[in-house]
Amino acid sequence: MKDYLNWKKLIKNKSLKNVMMITSGTVLSQVLPIVFFPILSRIYSPSDYGILGLFMSISMLLMVVSNLQLNYAILIPKEDKEALKVLMTGLHLIGFFTAISLLVVLLLGGFISKLLSSPSLKNWLYLIPVTVLFTGANIQLSAWFNRTGQFKVISTSRVVTSVVTILFSLGLSFLINGPGGLVISYLVGNLISFSVLLYSFRRTHFFYFMPIVEMKSVLHTHRNFPLYTLPTELISNFAQQLPMFIFSIYSGVQSVGWFSRSRQILGLPINYISGSISEVYKQKASEAFRNNPSALRPLFLKTFGYLFIFSIIPFLIIALLSPSLFAFFFGENWRQAGVFTQCLVLMYFFKFVISPLTFNFYLVGKQKLDFILHILIIIVTSLSLYFGFHFFKSDTFALLLFSVAYSMMYFFYGILSFRFSLDNTRK
Repeated sequence: MKDYLNWKKLIKNKSLKNVMMITSGTVLSQVLPIVFFPILSRIYSPSDYGILGLFMSISMLLMVVSNLQLNYAILIPKEDKEALKVLMTGLHLIGFFTAISLLVVLLLGGFISKLLSSPSLKNWLYLIPVTVLFTGANIQLSAWFNRTGQFKVISTSRVVTSVVTILFSLGLSFLINGPGGLVISYLVGNLISFSVLLYSFRRTHFFYFMPIVEMKSVLHTHRNFPLYTLPTELISNFAQQLPMFIFSIYSGVQSVGWFSRSRQILGLPINYISGSISEVYKQKASEAFRNNPSALRPLFLKTFGYLFIFSIIPFLIIALLSPSLFAFFFGENWRQAGVFTQCLVLMYFFKFVISPLTFNFYLVGKQKLDFILHILIIIVTSLSLYFGFHFFKSDTFALLLFSVAYSMMYFFYGILSFRFSLDNTRK
């Protein structure tokens, strides 16, 4: 009887329901990609996925800058009215930055593709500004729905986006040779996600133009985000994308394709399980910080426990079997991607467990420390890749060093995040 009551209480737990709401939808959104990976891997070559990987990497770096990281600030204000101003300010900034990124691509597109030793990339760089626009807007709107607890909207957008992206990738393969089908499908997927989020938002709110004076006020109030969080996130993203660029320069787009596919597979549990738990943790941690700071430590420990239990066995299986699994499911020419996966599995294990909990840095106003640590990350990871390529002439060994270095930084972040859950007052 006692066990029954415990299960009944667990089922009724609001935080768990929110996690399951997002996780169920996002896991469902991965069913079709997983099913069609073996087909797509035989339609598109590793080099095609390499071009897509470079396209996404450049888009992600620009997207980080586009809203000055105000998506995090949406969760902070006590009143929804103030949070709405933050949302609108971020959307205005994204529109402005999209125009700037278009100008940059027009002026430097040829130089960028030449620098990355990938001439065919130039043909697709012109789609990056549009991708930045939709991706940035999606992040802003998702943060709003996270704040308001509308996790079903976030989950629905991910499911629809995944389905559309896969279907377009398959359909366009009959019309376009090379990486075009993948790149265009990625753009369309972000467009569909924006459409779903926009429709849901417009049911209760409307967009309006923010006067420059009000935008300045919002930016001043939340200045820590553009001052510290922005460079921190930019450095963090650059550190993660760095292998893509280095592999493109030293090993060619085929290695980029292997790395991209490896990161995509390892990123599934990050984006759609750890990421779902992260969305709920951000909301509950923000509420606890505002209303009951003593509840932050138990929430931290409970979330850590969930993440560790969910991850240990799957990541161990991946570490042992990934080369054979890649060759069997995706074709023999993808076996090396499985070797890359073995190199990266330690890093992604730590990322899965620790990354959601680093939101504590923002809660207690430690953006400056986060910024300093990310500078250390870019130095350590850059050196690891340099030693791997320069002294050992091996992309595999370079990736292994990169993974170990990043894992050590995640471990340190976990210790600090726990400390901040104990000392949860702004200083």
